[in-house]
Amino acid sequence: MDEPATAQALAAVVLRGLDAGAYPESEVLRLAPSADTNALRHLVGRTTPITGEH
Repeated sequence: MDEPATAQALAAVVLRGLDAGAYPESEVLRLAPSADTNALRHLVGRTTPITGEH
């Protein structure tokens, strides 16, 4: 994603779908192997996975 706000919005939508049970995490990972829930939450919060900094 070139635009951080776009990545943030897309990650939020995917997380809402996962939380609602609309699709399993395995399906998301099949389509986007690096998009686990931890990575998605970091995108939503715009933090880095290692440091947690904004």
